[in-house]
Amino acid sequence: MQTNLCFEASERNGRPGFPFTDAEYGAMADAVLTPENRFHAAALGGNNCFLTGAGGTGKSTQLRAFIAECPRRVSVTAPTETRFVAARVTDNRWNNPEYMRVLEGLTGWQRRAWLDGDWVIAAGQFFTTLRREVHVISDFDETRAREWFCALDYGFTHYTVVLLGCTDGDGNLFIVDEHAERLWLPQRHAPGIAAMLARHSISGRRLEIGDLKRFVAGADVFSRQSDGSTVASQYGKLGITLRPANMERVSGWAEILHRFGDPANGVKPRLFIHERCARLVECLPALQHDPNRPEDVLKVDCDEDGAGGDDAADTLRYLVATKSRTVTQRKLRGL
Repeated sequence: MQTNLCFEASERNGRPGFPFTDAEYGAMADAVLTPENRFHAAALGGNNCFLTGAGGTGKSTQLRAFIAECPRRVSVTAPTETRFVAARVTDNRWNNPEYMRVLEGLTGWQRRAWLDGDWVIAAGQFFTTLRREVHVISDFDETRAREWFCALDYGFTHYTVVLLGCTDGDGNLFIVDEHAERLWLPQRHAPGIAAMLARHSISGRRLEIGDLKRFVAGADVFSRQSDGSTVASQYGKLGITLRPANMERVSGWAEILHRFGDPANGVKPRLFIHERCARLVECLPALQHDPNRPEDVLKVDCDEDGAGGDDAADTLRYLVATKSRTVTQRKLRGL
């Protein structure tokens, strides 16, 4: 295996069999070789890659690189003792054509896993049609924007997240910026939100709060505190008028799924996210189905250091699911 991601499992001289810098080798020195690791090390002839670390630290990216550079004779063992063997359905020449047609008719994670052989996918992933190369953009022409709007998900220990979005003339929705901070009071958030808006322009000038068609927030900002005030009223005094978002979870997630489309099967997407929205881009692929309510997303809170959580996704749900109020005037006709 000619790849720098691999190293020999032998403890000969305490050094790996393939070249690593001292820093790289030091990072691997704490790896623990379990009996399961050693069994697969022997099966692979001594050339192995051991990846450890918390979720979101890049193991999936390294694993894909490892698979791409190594021969197909490779096996991976997860801590759950689940064994993954690199293979595609086309590797078995005895498969019948009918079975191939069944797999080719699949969509989402099932097609990626069973037909394409992608074994680094999130089990129970909710947004199975989300594709970074399709839905995450690096540039947006703001002259295309027809309406601007924001949504806020409030938190103190958790993150307060504000997303800025706009629609174009074709009905596409673009999430173009993100404000996310924790342990901040509204008095600090308000200037931060204004600064986020000022990074964008409308009619040749900087975007301001008054240019927004709507600014919606979750129900908790409208709950009365012991003194009778609300978080929404605190923002109101700072020049940010919030109105209640549509809080229906199932229909909100369904609207996001609908807007993501299904690019692999010819259904064009109508929701795009700018890469500067880092927390949102990181959060969405990790969301899973709620096992007790499959049409809903499993609620996830951030840890004590602020890592993880679904605050950005909830903000996106508010933004997508809440529509602008319309007033219709009709002429009454007598009988």
